Amino acid sequence: AISMAHYYPQAEVVGTDLSQEALEVARENAERLGVSVQWRQGDFVKPIQGERWDYIVTNPPYVSAEEYSQCAPEIFREPSMAFLGGQDGLDFYRRLAEETRSLLNPQGKLLMEIGCNQAEAVGKIFQIKGFETQVFPDLAGHDRVIIAR
Repeated sequence: AISMAHYYPQAEVVGTDLSQEALEVARENAERLGVSVQWRQGDFVKPIQGERWDYIVTNPPYVSAEEYSQCAPEIFREPSMAFLGGQDGLDFYRRLAEETRSLLNPQGKLLMEIGCNQAEAVGKIFQIKGFETQVFPDLAGHDRVIIAR
């Protein structure tokens, strides 16, 4: 949310998180950087329920249980809910595919960060729900972002 507000200062930006503690850190960072973000605490898309958006940008937890057990030690300093996306890492994408259609304007787009080996699986989840998808690589050439519309 902070990066979006920085690069698109004319946009109305809302940042959400389940963790009030994470929101406090984000709020402090936004103030320090001089960007305007409206912060809302709540589970997943509930804080924006009933609203319609041109863009929803999300970096959901997408690490599988197996991958999480093999992460670098410093990862374990953060709450596991920031990383774990269920047994296969795809739980939050399933929820997004179910819950975001009604939150997007007719030409709205959902932009999601994905794990580097998840493009095909995430694409299928959204295509089954009637979304068109497009995959974009990161600077290292790994599939990293999916746009669903």
